Amino acid sequence: MGFFGTRSKTEQAKDSNRERQRETSKYTKVSQKAKNKVQRDRDNDSRDKLTNYEVKKVPAFIPGSTILNALTEKVRQKTFEVNRDYYRENVVGKPGYKDTFEDYEKYITGRGQGNLDAMGRTINTGGGGGGNQNQGIELAKGATGTATTTGPGEIQKTATNTMTTKDAKKNSTDTLLANKRKGRKQTNKTSATGLEDDYTLAKKKLLG
Repeated sequence: MGFFGTRSKTEQAKDSNRERQRETSKYTKVSQKAKNKVQRDRDNDSRDKLTNYEVKKVPAFIPGSTILNALTEKVRQKTFEVNRDYYRENVVGKPGYKDTFEDYEKYITGRGQGNLDAMGRTINTGGGGGGNQNQGIELAKGATGTATTTGPGEIQKTATNTMTTKDAKKNSTDTLLANKRKGRKQTNKTSATGLEDDYTLAKKKLLG
């Protein structure tokens, strides 16, 4: 405090800053409140537009527009109302969807382009066949319990490794025995009744 009860410049500056902060905070609150009110008014107008919307007539410059309007206008209006009611009952309230004409248009456009499902959820259209490959691996995993992401070759390798030593030895012995029998059979020239072919003995010849 200065002489004779006067306030110093520093104290005056602090008071001035506090006053500006109060005014700024007050202005910000009022401004945000005003913005919220404007947005609510817009949403209400947009909701009323969606409620009272009527499909557009076929333009007069199109040949046969009068007949088309007479035949299709009521059907198109009914279709719009069915879609609108479904949107309000099942989609409104989900993230990004309000009961407004603009959000309804966004929903219908996405449905028409195949980007959204009936509940307004984004449809995953990723390609590459990864889904089928992963599905096959999961099926193999459920069947063998040993599938890995390396594919069917690894499954076969695992199945081979699970064969016991006794089974492997038995298979090897059976294979060798079958091969030996096959070899003797191919060189055997006799049958149950004797020689299968007629053979003649050559005449003896003196050497020298």
